[in-house]
Amino acid sequence: MVVVRFICRRLLNTSTQRKDIGQVFINEDVQRMLKDITRFKEETIFRRRQVPELGTPKMVFMTNEQLEKAKESAYHEVRNRLQMPPVLSPNNKEPEILAKDEEIVGYTKFKVMFIDISPGFSDRNRLMSVRETDGTLREPNFEERSRLNHMFYPGEYRTIDVPKMFEDENLYKVLQRKDYQLVLNRALLQFEPDDPRYTAVTSKVYDYINEKQDFDSLRSTRHFGPLCLYLAYNNKADDLIIEMLSKSLLEDAAKLVKIYYKCHDIE
Repeated sequence: MVVVRFICRRLLNTSTQRKDIGQVFINEDVQRMLKDITRFKEETIFRRRQVPELGTPKMVFMTNEQLEKAKESAYHEVRNRLQMPPVLSPNNKEPEILAKDEEIVGYTKFKVMFIDISPGFSDRNRLMSVRETDGTLREPNFEERSRLNHMFYPGEYRTIDVPKMFEDENLYKVLQRKDYQLVLNRALLQFEPDDPRYTAVTSKVYDYINEKQDFDSLRSTRHFGPLCLYLAYNNKADDLIIEMLSKSLLEDAAKLVKIYYKCHDIE
């Protein structure tokens, strides 16, 4: 094991030169390799899930041709379930200052937010602005944009306040129960992929899984690819490579090393 870890250290140089993770993610070769190492395990993909109510089972008589079409449809459904969520760098850009009007300082004790509710705009490009109490007019930050969008165009599962489960004390209790997919799926519903709050939550989940070496819990799910990319991008892929080698997944380990090289622009 010591020898294997030493080899991993040599393969994964501690390079500080990194490409933008979003550009790495959309690379066709990286997409293909991430899908390959996610693996196709039917018992995981079609595991039992909690549903509001059970439907009545249907019995259908099919010809061989209809059966083949049904199998093909089920295959496409599986592929859709393994569709990876976008991986982007957190947008930490400071809101742009639009104007400073010192003559209205003291006009109100509270900041005022404005939103254009005209149709034809998405949540990301809808015009919004914030007037501070000191007269500064600026663009909204991610939290303010999220709240304004929810007030006028509420999402089906998105809440105006960040769920309590994402607070550190509650988050680690959920992670101790190994409800990793619950947290990751909920974060996808609540935040945009480049929201710093989204990357903060997912990073904590990935780091916890890496610390516990519980990689198999996400294998054959839509989140395994982003996990691999996160670990490779942040020089933390050693234990995952060792785990792959211990399971005789040699090709997966080799592809993860290649992904690491893509992240760090190593030829």
